[in-house]
Amino acid sequence: MRQAGASSVLHTLTLSLLVLFLALTISACASTPTSQQAPSSSTPTTSHPDPESAMLASHARSLRSMIEGPEAGTRPQVLLLGIFHFENPGLDAHKSKYTFDPFSETGRAQVEEVLARLNAFAPTKVLIERSPQYQQDIDAWYDSYKEGKQSANPNEILTIGFALAHRRAHPRVYGFDARAEWLTTTPETEEAFIATAKAMNMEWTLDDPIDARYMQMYKASDEIEESLTLRQRLRLINNPDSLRLSHGAYLYSSGFRLSDGTAFPGPDGFTSAWHNRNLRMFANIQRIAEPSDRILIIVGAGHAPILKHCIESDPLMILVPVDAYLGINPPAASLSESSSQTARSPTSSPATQSMSSAD
Repeated sequence: MRQAGASSVLHTLTLSLLVLFLALTISACASTPTSQQAPSSSTPTTSHPDPESAMLASHARSLRSMIEGPEAGTRPQVLLLGIFHFENPGLDAHKSKYTFDPFSETGRAQVEEVLARLNAFAPTKVLIERSPQYQQDIDAWYDSYKEGKQSANPNEILTIGFALAHRRAHPRVYGFDARAEWLTTTPETEEAFIATAKAMNMEWTLDDPIDARYMQMYKASDEIEESLTLRQRLRLINNPDSLRLSHGAYLYSSGFRLSDGTAFPGPDGFTSAWHNRNLRMFANIQRIAEPSDRILIIVGAGHAPILKHCIESDPLMILVPVDAYLGINPPAASLSESSSQTARSPTSSPATQSMSSAD
């Protein structure tokens, strides 16, 4: 009996020691330095790509080089700047609550900051949102600006585009806008589009609830942008997430979701025309671009997502990120060069000519 009791005590002591050992082991693991722990899913790793990924990336680069050809070293570099309308003419779907005055004391300083940054890019051509069909009118408009006859016009085409082109002594500024071609598979009038939605029992697409969320987002964006400088505001507008979000609006507005699997009056409507217009605009960019060009494109922000995709996808062009020049740390050498140049700003009579703003 005593032997059994001694055995029980020994068994209990053994279990206690085992528990203590496990506790100490767990404690030791918990106190191990972070560098020895497996990285959490939220912690980015700096490990090199696995051999398979490296191999596939090499193949992709090799295939791309076949298209780039011998012109690879002279591909035009394109800085695409999506912008808002300084004079806010109310032509866009969202009517901004605030305007930007480029002629106020604060506005002038902020415009000059942006011009100095963009000048560091050293563009050889400046493209604006006007049709090349009216290039002669653009030339006359630019000449009028250089003569000081547009000094009271707040349009961003003048205050940024013309100002920078004049600063760099460009002989002309290029228009690259285009008219859209509408598909014939969508109703021709708004009334007919509404009637089609009713006939398909999809009237809700005319006032899409997701589109309503966008309207609320635009209001919040207005408040955020009002607290930023012009440079910061342009950075926000051209942020990749901002561009994706803004492009998403076209997938819920203008009755885009009006379709039943066989008829697609919604997708065939405004959004298709919008894409068509931007593809035509990109074709104009391709036509204007020449080897070794450094092209600055100033365009309404709504166009930027599609144009950015086209420029990135074109193996004969190089897209220059906006943040490379408007970011916190722009190229120091380029900035010191641009800051040494004196801006040429027209100063005489008020505007005598105006061209309507676009999207």
